[in-house]
Amino acid sequence: MAIKATYLIGQFPVLYERALLEEIAACVRAGIDGRIAAFGESGESLPESLRILADRVDYLDVARKAGRFLSGIAGIGFALHYGLYSSALALTWAGDGARLFARRTRLARLLDMKRPDLVHAQFGHLGMNFLPVIRRPSLPLVVSFRGQDVGIVRRVPERARQGLFDYAARVLVRCNAMAESVAYLGCPTEKIHVLPSGTILEDIPFSRRSAPLAERDIVILMAGRLVRKKGMDDGLHAFARCRPDADGPRIRIAGDGPEREALENLAKKLGIADRVEFQGKISREDLLSEMAGAHVFLLPCKRAPDGDIEGIPNVIKEAQASGLPVVSTRHAGIPECVADGVSGFLADEGDVDGIGNALDRILSIPERWGEFGERGRAIVVERFAMRRCAPALLEHYRAVARRGENV
Repeated sequence: MAIKATYLIGQFPVLYERALLEEIAACVRAGIDGRIAAFGESGESLPESLRILADRVDYLDVARKAGRFLSGIAGIGFALHYGLYSSALALTWAGDGARLFARRTRLARLLDMKRPDLVHAQFGHLGMNFLPVIRRPSLPLVVSFRGQDVGIVRRVPERARQGLFDYAARVLVRCNAMAESVAYLGCPTEKIHVLPSGTILEDIPFSRRSAPLAERDIVILMAGRLVRKKGMDDGLHAFARCRPDADGPRIRIAGDGPEREALENLAKKLGIADRVEFQGKISREDLLSEMAGAHVFLLPCKRAPDGDIEGIPNVIKEAQASGLPVVSTRHAGIPECVADGVSGFLADEGDVDGIGNALDRILSIPERWGEFGERGRAIVVERFAMRRCAPALLEHYRAVARRGENV
């Protein structure tokens, strides 16, 4: 009999979290009877490759028009009943209490109706916030930490996160660096398992990169959501320092987000605006086309001011799989993917001069781009291919479901 799993996520579908959805789809294709419990509809279109999930979603937002007074009363009630984690969190819940009440109530009903063999909370803070209705006899909880949620959980008192760690059967993290962070937060090390996000390689064409005739035709690609932890501001500073010549390479930035205006203004301030092109939010297919037309991939990630961190950015895996040499930073799990001096060059996070030196080094050895690309592809195939990662996740499910209880 197939294992029945309920996946707890936020909005559906959020294509910046495509790797998460691809992971769920891979489990369903492998025989897991999976259903998604999502907050609400994102308004984004579900790609054809993920259509298998379209009829497997239940939405928790069923009372979105509750007034402020009802929200406050419900939020304060839940804060008192469950012993809220911090004053800041209490205010948040009080301001959105009716929605939280509806989501929890709806999830409890779904669990009663569907009777899954396990719940997989796709972010640490979701597992923590919904623990009161997940905690029930013989219902194991698997929790995935992905990056930003480490900082969220870090900001709550120890007793709150300890409740999550005590109940969770397994805690999955995306890299060794994150395993250390979650252990530091109090999770027993025997519950922590490193399981990277899988990358679907079959639709990522590989090509050996070589230099165009003129340096001005070299394309450096940066891609991802335009948020602080991606370090794109450092990337622009580094680019301006190492290649200030107006006839130098170009940068193309694929993605959108709250930092876009600041990055556009920075490019103007640095005098490189005519060599920086902002593509905006694009589909994965268009992203792969951007990668195919680029020569070097640049993403100097760093810890954001609010503590937000990466695991291993999926876009770096995809870039390496396509054959791009990579310039990045020693941030989170990136050194577990980008081999310094082998598939790219790494600098310390936030070190603009170091990033500039790394970028200059890769631009100065175009004859080795193909070699770097081949080694990068091999790393992704060996460590991060979905056909390797998905079966490992299924083994976690089987181990947890066999016991039918948390450890």
